Amino acid sequence: MLEDPLFWLLVLPGLLLGAYAQWRIKANVAKYSQVSTKDGITGAEVARRLLDSRGLQDVKIEATPGMLTDHYDPRTKILGDVKPGRPSGSAQSGGRPFFDLQARFNRLDASK
Repeated sequence: MLEDPLFWLLVLPGLLLGAYAQWRIKANVAKYSQVSTKDGITGAEVARRLLDSRGLQDVKIEATPGMLTDHYDPRTKILGDVKPGRPSGSAQSGGRPFFDLQARFNRLDASK
């Protein structure tokens, strides 16, 4: 299988595209981690405001170490927000929770 040129002809473009996509995501995260938000609010503040506006005061926000590890656990109602490595008030720290939560809300609204 690995010696078959057809295998590599079919698999290699996908591997290269995946590596390129991963490189672009990491580059953009690094770039926008250095850009400040207009009013300097953090990702946790953006998430809290968005959750509160939807009546979800019972969802907790906790720090999660790592890069691109934001997540929501519906069993415990905890939103993991990345703190270490992100400057407070960066565009990346403010934008990610907003877009993550907005996408979840849109899916919930569509399923109603």
